[in-house]
Amino acid sequence: MELHPARIIVTPIERGWKPRRGASLPIAVDAEASASNWRAPLSTLKTWLADQPRANVELVVSDCYARYQLVPWHSEVKTTAEISALGRACFADVYGSAADNWEIQTDLSGYGIPGVACAIDQALLKELRDIFTEGGMRLDSVRPMFMGMFNRYRKRLGAHALLASIDESRCVLACIKDGKWHSIRSLPCMDMDTVLEREILLQGLPHDAVRFVTISGKEHDTCAS
Repeated sequence: MELHPARIIVTPIERGWKPRRGASLPIAVDAEASASNWRAPLSTLKTWLADQPRANVELVVSDCYARYQLVPWHSEVKTTAEISALGRACFADVYGSAADNWEIQTDLSGYGIPGVACAIDQALLKELRDIFTEGGMRLDSVRPMFMGMFNRYRKRLGAHALLASIDESRCVLACIKDGKWHSIRSLPCMDMDTVLEREILLQGLPHDAVRFVTISGKEHDTCAS
């Protein structure tokens, strides 16, 4: 299942030795769509779930509801608690006390290299969990759209790569340089060819850097490698 500001997409998966994906069902949100008004899609979701049988759900959340930060590597940071505190500190440096209300997950890629942290509003996550529980559903996972994209392509990134995850009004741009996270930021959607070329120049990537582009989580046909 995917949660977007203007729509919810439900894709059933038939479990078994060889899982099969069914046809996706788009559900329009019954209110003005915006990244700040996440209660609108949740209200639509709650109404739809009321008539559904019990099921396990893997939820992909639009990047309109997520924030990302590059996390520098520190040799003294080793434990899970220290890694978590480092990720939270990176968000606090940019957003101040607002970050106190976010659930933050931090991934440090390896020794001596930076990682990435992702934040989602705690109130949004709590309401999602409550809605699925009340609807008799088991929420197995919640994953931001960009992180799903990264996990899909991570073995194909190479030394230099540019990833662009586009969803409705936002685009998450991330650069891999010399095999390491170099930058990650979110900006309004514009002409994507122009945005990609500009990002390559701004981040100092070689012009032949591998490019991966997804739109609402689906691989775009201009994706180059």
